[in-house]
Amino acid sequence: MSVASSGGPEYDELSWKFLNSEFARGTYANWPIERRLDAYLRHHELSELLNDGTAYRRLLDSVMDNIGPAHRLGILGLGGTP
Repeated sequence: MSVASSGGPEYDELSWKFLNSEFARGTYANWPIERRLDAYLRHHELSELLNDGTAYRRLLDSVMDNIGPAHRLGILGLGGTP
């Protein structure tokens, strides 16, 4: 089952994978969040999410919802270093 064809927890799980990836910090820190998410999805061959506007929006919303908790847990640091 693909994330694009389902709802709920799959988006949350994928958003945490993104937030734990190099695309959420470091080299990509100065890129807009959408560009980083696009690069992450392409890198992991999840292009069906790029082509499904509703699924992409749900994933982006989940990423945005989890940025604060990820920062509080120390997953996301300040600045451009991993």
